Amino acid sequence: AYFLGLWLLCGRYRPRDAARAAQLLQQAHEAGHSGATIQLAHLYETGRGVGKDCGRAFELYEEAARRGEARGLRAQALC
Repeated sequence: AYFLGLWLLCGRYRPRDAARAAQLLQQAHEAGHSGATIQLAHLYETGRGVGKDCGRAFELYEEAARRGEARGLRAQALC
């Protein structure tokens, strides 16, 4: 789900579809993939494929940081 979500975000191998990418990244996030958590947080922060929700983005960045993802701490500070 993670890589397909990324491919749909950037239009690699398939047409771009941010809404479907968000669904796939949500699945990967729920499965514990910290990279998916970061990407999903970014989508919420920017409103790409999902409704813009900075509070949800912050929560996801925080969760990624708890999972050991350093990018989560950095993004949290900038969010």
